[in-house]
Amino acid sequence: MVLTYQKFGWKLQDSDGRTSLARHSVKGLSQNGYYQNYYAGRLLRNARLVAQGNKLVLSPPTLLDPYGAEGRIPASKKAFAQLVGHPIAQKLEHGLRVQILQILVSINPNKWISLDFLSIGYDEVAKNNPVVILVSVEKDQVSLREGKRIVGLIERACAEASLFDVEPEIIEGHRCHNPGLREWEALPYRQPDIPLVGSSIALSGENHNIKVGTGSLGGYVLVDGKKYGLTCHHVCFGRNRMESYPSRSEAASATKYKIGQPAPLDLEQTIYFMKIELEEWRLIDRTEKYPRSSKPARSHGKMGVHQYMEMKETKDAQCFYDATELEGRHLERMDWPLHLKRGLSFDEACNKCNSAASKDKSYVVWKLGRTTHFTCGIVSGVRSNYQFSNENIKFVSDEWMVMNRATGIHNNMINIFSDGGDSGSFVYIRDGYVAGMLWKEATEDLFTYVTPIEAVFEDIKSVCKATDVLHSWW
Repeated sequence: MVLTYQKFGWKLQDSDGRTSLARHSVKGLSQNGYYQNYYAGRLLRNARLVAQGNKLVLSPPTLLDPYGAEGRIPASKKAFAQLVGHPIAQKLEHGLRVQILQILVSINPNKWISLDFLSIGYDEVAKNNPVVILVSVEKDQVSLREGKRIVGLIERACAEASLFDVEPEIIEGHRCHNPGLREWEALPYRQPDIPLVGSSIALSGENHNIKVGTGSLGGYVLVDGKKYGLTCHHVCFGRNRMESYPSRSEAASATKYKIGQPAPLDLEQTIYFMKIELEEWRLIDRTEKYPRSSKPARSHGKMGVHQYMEMKETKDAQCFYDATELEGRHLERMDWPLHLKRGLSFDEACNKCNSAASKDKSYVVWKLGRTTHFTCGIVSGVRSNYQFSNENIKFVSDEWMVMNRATGIHNNMINIFSDGGDSGSFVYIRDGYVAGMLWKEATEDLFTYVTPIEAVFEDIKSVCKATDVLHSWW
């Protein structure tokens, strides 16, 4: 059986507080009225800067060529880092965060996505860079004039809190999308009886009335003594459904859904590429004549033909990749890594992040997901906010924000923490504790968002009317 985690946050009342606009520099504006894109070197996609405060410098400084050429070159695009020892962290917990969220609710139209707090700048030492309040909004929804107004209000709120060195910025972003398949990668030849952590997972293909994507199996939990696999709600039901399963109609009709592993999309793509490979072998057989001893790879082709024919004759995915459903009856082996420990509370994780930051170090977390597999990222000690929105409801949740790690000369290369299909992955700290569940991949945005694991467990208790939720392994 599989649990799908769905968020519930606190709602914000609309605010019609309108104040006068602060003065903003128009230096660096492009012909279409928006700022030139100076984030491009740090993103998978191009994000457009909508508005920013006066104090930020748009023109990058120059530095000596890192490869030894004569003269100076412009610095790399702006880099992102966690906050290090800045008083904004305390101010946020004493009213500033609520004040900023109320300002964001007044955006016309109300199309903001996320609110993050971090350092952004050209200096390799994070604490030397400006502290930025970064707001992302939906693409082509917020005008330049409206962006300036919101930036002015946030600047005023920071000034009232004696935070004169904090800079607000508004950029365009993307909401969480249905998980989808990226570049094809071969799945393991034979899946174990018990799906491993990070395995591809989704609704079974027989549920044709629901758009099937693919996500990751985060891990296993014990709910009132019963074992469940855990993944994100939108992996199975899409990002637009906010109602927990079962709905009233589903409960009345006793509707049940099956969760497949691997995900149907992955299996279909694997079969598709196998057919292409087999056809290539047939073309080689018809056009090329090799001595028997000079084509050792031919045995691989024969093996592929045999596997494909076996799968085709039985019409059963288990003959190809030994796919299993999580509600199978023979789950007896233990495949959960024994070094993984209990969940970490939000305050405990914050203390670890702040302790690392006080020593001028970044706090690294890791995850194992379907698409990018094993990756590491840098987590912020200051929580972010995310606004969930559909036609009927809006609410705001507290999230961890994980940044991609920069490597290479002058940090000009990026190691991606997550991509489409990684939703549902557990995120661990270096000591093996579970910090949260990844639900929004950094496919087209700056960051990955992770829900604290204690919030996930509390929501499971609420929705399932459970009294005890624990990590489990088989």
